[in-house]
Amino acid sequence: MAKSRIWNFFDGLKGDKVIWIITLTLILISGVCIFSSTSLEKEVLNGSKTRIDMVLDLMKTICLGIVALLICYNCFNTKAYRIISQFCYAASIILLLFLVFHLKIGPVRASSINGAWRTISVGGLQIHVYEIVKVAMVMYLAWAVDEIKKGSFFMAKRLSKLKHLNWLKSEFAQKAIYIYFPMLSIVLLIAMGSGSSAVFIGMIMFATVLIGGLSIKELILPGFALVGIVTALVLINKSMDGSLLENTRLNTWVSRLQGGENWEKIVKEAKPNSIEWQTALDKIRQPYSAKIAIKQGGIFGKGPGQSTQRYIVPVM
Repeated sequence: MAKSRIWNFFDGLKGDKVIWIITLTLILISGVCIFSSTSLEKEVLNGSKTRIDMVLDLMKTICLGIVALLICYNCFNTKAYRIISQFCYAASIILLLFLVFHLKIGPVRASSINGAWRTISVGGLQIHVYEIVKVAMVMYLAWAVDEIKKGSFFMAKRLSKLKHLNWLKSEFAQKAIYIYFPMLSIVLLIAMGSGSSAVFIGMIMFATVLIGGLSIKELILPGFALVGIVTALVLINKSMDGSLLENTRLNTWVSRLQGGENWEKIVKEAKPNSIEWQTALDKIRQPYSAKIAIKQGGIFGKGPGQSTQRYIVPVM
């Protein structure tokens, strides 16, 4: 009886069953990977948590995610998602501005982890902004590309009736306003906090609009625009002695590319345990650990639970 109820539940799910299977498989894989890569987190090292506590915390998170998925599946229809998608870009900008300017409004405040501003704390609960922005921008761009095909941007049509704004009738202008500019602005704001996340989310947005029907030729212009903007920022930052991009991850990228201080030399020559020695060691610890992980893992990695660099990450 119980088995038949379970099968009836799965049979009653709408949509492509393959997508549902892939979703559930990814949930299971992510649980294994997260657990196997965090076996020495700080709480375990100092004895305040056990591995069983970690499993229970992970199961709670997975269950909350499944509940949220089922709520979204049952409580909304496609029209509701279409309406929500229109505001996803604005919501993403607000969240990213919280991080860029380290804002604090009541119980909501930007918070940093290891010097990187990537989360917002709401009454003690941490929200990973980049994950929300990633999903939100996929929803927004899917809506925008569909509207481009239909030519049904309500606001652009209304404004194009004005003489000095009749250029809004052109398809290129609408793509620039509704697709190119949002993509560029999101990538630049994310780059202020995480260069790797900016590249990853930028690629996801690029793939979204390609799947939606835009051609690669149409995306060459915003690509060149992004390169031009980043180059201009780097040059201006250099002329201002690094003050423009100070305390941003973009500045970290630039300093790593340019070389900057010879931290390895300082570690070798400075007195061990001195402030100068410790500062230099902190600077090279993360990139060196990353290089070691890449070298040891190779193309396919060591597999879940086989990492050796995970023993270093919690104490960095």
